[in-house]
Amino acid sequence: MSTKTNDTLRFLRANWFFPAAAIALLMNSTTVYLDQWSSPELLEAGLLFDFAILLPVLYLICYWSKGKRSVVRAIALACLGIWAVGHVVPDQNQSLLNNLQFVRYIGLGVLVLLQVKLIVAIFRAMSGASASAEHEASRLADETGTPPWVRKLLAWEAAAWIKVWRFVRKAFRS
Repeated sequence: MSTKTNDTLRFLRANWFFPAAAIALLMNSTTVYLDQWSSPELLEAGLLFDFAILLPVLYLICYWSKGKRSVVRAIALACLGIWAVGHVVPDQNQSLLNNLQFVRYIGLGVLVLLQVKLIVAIFRAMSGASASAEHEASRLADETGTPPWVRKLLAWEAAAWIKVWRFVRKAFRS
């Protein structure tokens, strides 16, 4: 075997979620096409299960070693799955989906709270509130899987707001 084949096999062993998700999506697409919505309740339940439960659980199993980052991404994947099913299932066939929309908003709320916690930690680190604030911000960013470019953007925004705050305090002090 060549080195390229070994690298591909190693990649697929470490990231088997992607081929599994592609197979699940292909099977769901085929089922929707062949069924033509003749049994809408069953089809909707199957799509919701696959998109909002099966795919996030497969993601968690595949990337469990990444810790909290995989949990956060699995929650985001479940929210994305509910959203996607809402666009795949025709409005007149949505019975379960109408009752489960609140789950998506709960998941999105958790994700927003994690991002707010990260933003507050970055603001503390930028303002020099404590010696361990920078370490805390870095730890939170790693746990939530925040990309480096987003970290830099948040740090830039925090620095800009700190400068604005200092300017306002200085302007009203005199």
